[in-house]
Amino acid sequence: MEEIVLVKLAKNKDKRAFIELINIIKKEIYLTAKIKLKDEKDIEEAIKNTILKNFKNIKRLHNNNMFKIWIMKNHINECNKIEKKKKNKEIYKEKNLIKNKKCEEIKFNTLIKNLNDEEKVILTLYYCFKYSVKEISEILRENENNINSKIIRSRNKIRNEIKTKNEKIIDIEKILRNSGNIEIKIPNKIEKIIEHTLDCLDRKMIFFLLFENRNNIPHIIRPTKVQ
Repeated sequence: MEEIVLVKLAKNKDKRAFIELINIIKKEIYLTAKIKLKDEKDIEEAIKNTILKNFKNIKRLHNNNMFKIWIMKNHINECNKIEKKKKNKEIYKEKNLIKNKKCEEIKFNTLIKNLNDEEKVILTLYYCFKYSVKEISEILRENENNINSKIIRSRNKIRNEIKTKNEKIIDIEKILRNSGNIEIKIPNKIEKIIEHTLDCLDRKMIFFLLFENRNNIPHIIRPTKVQ
């Protein structure tokens, strides 16, 4: 079924349509949360809240063609809220991960390892999920020129880290595009969190799940059947 049709159905509280939409975008949701939050419990909380809040508020989506942009924008906001709550955040960066490796052997995660979280999110959306600069600017609420500049700056950072013996010109754009074609596997625990949360899409369950203690995430709740 076409995405725009699913959105229209989901706006009428069609749970099955919303489940299909989440399954389309769940890899982006998972990987973005993982980049920004890192802690497993925070990742679970962000994904759970994103699903519940967006199902509850989907009628606020004015342009049915913009569902993916809308939900990713809201998901980034959710990750930011959780990040702000964290105290004594540990900042750690490994250096020289790329040294002495052949360009074609470098994995995408290794290439972006030493970038800041915003740069990681931008390059991941751009190279792994093929979002356009315009779409990323919508998601992150920044103008397109800024996003373009950050992509270029990030590429330059990566280029400067790659060491080559003969110092030949490195086509970092090609390397990033090739390494960005990765198979993203969502951990089983996260898949279960997503499935369970989607099973609980009714008003009472949404309220309970959003305000429960996050250390007791969904497995204690008996899911309702999808109508």
